[in-house]
Amino acid sequence: MGVPDPNDNPEVIRKDFPPSDCRAQERFVAFCDVLGFLKLVEQLDVSRLAEKYDTMLREARASCIMVKTYPSPKPWIATRYRAGSVIFSDTMLLWSNPDNDDRSSSHHDTDSFFHYVAGVFSIGLKMGFPFRMGIAYGKCVINPAAGLFLGQPMIHAYETEQAQDWVGIACHPSCFNSPGGDYLCMAGLLDGWQFGPLIEYDIPVKREFKDRVSLRHSIDWPFWGRSDWGGFVDLEGLLRDKVEEYEGTTYGHRWQNALKYLEFRLSIWKSIERDFSNRRPRHHNDSLPNNSMDSDGE
Repeated sequence: MGVPDPNDNPEVIRKDFPPSDCRAQERFVAFCDVLGFLKLVEQLDVSRLAEKYDTMLREARASCIMVKTYPSPKPWIATRYRAGSVIFSDTMLLWSNPDNDDRSSSHHDTDSFFHYVAGVFSIGLKMGFPFRMGIAYGKCVINPAAGLFLGQPMIHAYETEQAQDWVGIACHPSCFNSPGGDYLCMAGLLDGWQFGPLIEYDIPVKREFKDRVSLRHSIDWPFWGRSDWGGFVDLEGLLRDKVEEYEGTTYGHRWQNALKYLEFRLSIWKSIERDFSNRRPRHHNDSLPNNSMDSDGE
């Protein structure tokens, strides 16, 4: 059994353990839970599971680098956004850069963070990680090197994640306390389209949470899932397969709710694409009568 060495000097030893950075800063955090994780652990070697996690996060970070924000002094240069992440078994925590006094920079970081979270969700879905995510905003201490993750946003994000009854994402009302919160969701301005990273939607909530939780906003992961990031997978087809696979089980409605949201968002995207296609300027020749014979042939 080990015993203290009386010759050790505590003051000298303490110098190897300097105080950690415990400053609280305002930022977004996302608490993410992998649904059906036990099945994944049973099916995959733990090293293979870790590789899939790592691949998913690298894909999400790479996809976010391709996101450009306008107006921009150099729109041909891709935004390089670096969000933070930590994984503990079936739980993942994502966090944004801390807000600063530069409001334009804060707005850019907000958009990039929501794009990143949408990428993690949709890419994870393609790679076999069905997430349920809760996002919140506020003052917190995040210091991965010291293992410090403290603050009200973590609690709000966790409660938001737990209350949902689908495979999906919900935003806690505290998100609107962020800089530019008034512009996070601007609904109904054009053909049912919603401007801003947040989408107004009636989030499915578990029965035991209905009396004390009202969640009204998600993010547009169906749109970000239309890209090739995470593989050539059709999310609509994937969700339909999951609905069929889990039909009649206690988890079937979660997949059905996710499919309903995806159909809601894609129907609006398709409608707007058709609308813009119909409004496209016609070429001069397009306006001419399509006659098979000229006047001399009549």
